[in-house]
Amino acid sequence: MGQQEAVVTRKNRIMIYGPNTDGTYVVEFRTAAGQALAISVPAGETAVLKHFQERMPYGLFVPEVREEPTANSFHCCNVRVSQCV
Repeated sequence: MGQQEAVVTRKNRIMIYGPNTDGTYVVEFRTAAGQALAISVPAGETAVLKHFQERMPYGLFVPEVREEPTANSFHCCNVRVSQCV
């Protein structure tokens, strides 16, 4: 593995794998620390995954959020957004 690849693999990442032979897709969430969660999506429910997989063939890298969110807000793309209360 090259030096640049090693740097990339230390980030949080979301990947979409598929289609598998049975038509299913797998969405994998992996943290920079190496923890992972994989979700299998049935063949009939994959239209949205196909859309995003075409636009992010190498996955989506997600930076760490350093600021603590408040009770009435959440982060989206590093922009604070207030929830409707």
